[in-house]
Amino acid sequence: MQRFLFLTLFFLTSLSQAEVLAEPEIFIATNWDKNQISLAFIAKAEPAWIINANAPWSLVIKGDDDHLSLTKLSYNKTDFLENVPGFKVIATPKPNTSSGRITYTLTGFFCSKDKKKCTRKIFSDQYIWQKSRS
Repeated sequence: MQRFLFLTLFFLTSLSQAEVLAEPEIFIATNWDKNQISLAFIAKAEPAWIINANAPWSLVIKGDDDHLSLTKLSYNKTDFLENVPGFKVIATPKPNTSSGRITYTLTGFFCSKDKKKCTRKIFSDQYIWQKSRS
């Protein structure tokens, strides 16, 4: 019985540690200013991870349609904004366009809080944007 309780406690402890090591995430926040859209690609590393801003972060964007004029398609470590943390992209929708889609690949770097484990994480996805109604 004592061995069973020990194994159960060990198993539950292992589960709680696994929950703490949740994967880092990227989410996108949009902000409209007149006819321009600002897309903030924001890294979320909490609670068990920290963002390694010294690593070679990158962001590559592809417009899957001809509805958005991007000022830049490729971003690197020098474009990484620690206060975001992530990248800000400014774009202008083409005339008579109210929505569209972009495909992105963001490469980020994260370390455990104790810095014993560091990892590179590649996020590839699509984002559908829509012009806000004024």
